[in-house]
Amino acid sequence: MWPTRLLVPSAKRLADPPPSGPLLDHFTCYAVRRPKGAPHFVAIPGVAVTDQFGTTTVTLRQPTRLCVPTDKNGETPSAPTRLSRLLCSRISRSRVVVGRVFVANELGTSELYPLYRDELCVPSTSS
Repeated sequence: MWPTRLLVPSAKRLADPPPSGPLLDHFTCYAVRRPKGAPHFVAIPGVAVTDQFGTTTVTLRQPTRLCVPTDKNGETPSAPTRLSRLLCSRISRSRVVVGRVFVANELGTSELYPLYRDELCVPSTSS
């Protein structure tokens, strides 16, 4: 199983660069698929999503990745034992119109222009 993403805790502001990112876990994400013989995922329409960029309604599609807490460079040795997980699923694309966003994290600061939502990650548990 190969990692597909590393999620880095970040802070954002619309007006000017924020201080460094919040004290959250790093997450390593792995692609997932439906086990052979398991029923196909049935899309869930009408899921209301509200975030810092607005409110929209999307269709939740099949899960795409599972993200687990990660000890990056020995900074958080207890992270791999934590029970928090994120299960990410595709969603129907939803346009975002907010303009420029300033982002800061341990890798530095940058300016981004969010375009659309295409994935929803929700807290989950696994065994």
